[in-house]
Amino acid sequence: MIVLHVRMIFNSYYIFDGLIHEMFRMGCLVEYADDSFALAAYRNKTIRKYLFSINPRLGEHTAALIARLIPQLHIDESRKILEEVGGRKLKENGMGEILSWIIEHLNREEDLNQEIKDFLFNYITSMSDRIERAVAYAAYLEID
Repeated sequence: MIVLHVRMIFNSYYIFDGLIHEMFRMGCLVEYADDSFALAAYRNKTIRKYLFSINPRLGEHTAALIARLIPQLHIDESRKILEEVGGRKLKENGMGEILSWIIEHLNREEDLNQEIKDFLFNYITSMSDRIERAVAYAAYLEID
């Protein structure tokens, strides 16, 4: 019974992983995801957990969604998202690189106001890892 349960979890993980792969990589949603898609993905507890907490291979795709969410959400909620992503146990991409992608995607949008710039600056300067902070700050300098 336990083997069957483990096998079901293992198989469902790969089914979900395949679905996310198709949506993001093959469907190019990293470039074309709109605000409503980002909000729907964020509001779905399973997808949110998968994208922001569990899967370290989706750093750039997660960053694209976060860039769409930041103008839509309260600053405190955006901070929670970044802390969740930064708290991943396994990291394929560092937080500096993820913040660089977020800034890159935000820089393409017209929603980049002073409040968002201040939020990003405060978040970057509060990062404990000096190397990650430097990577993110270098990207931030392009928008400031």
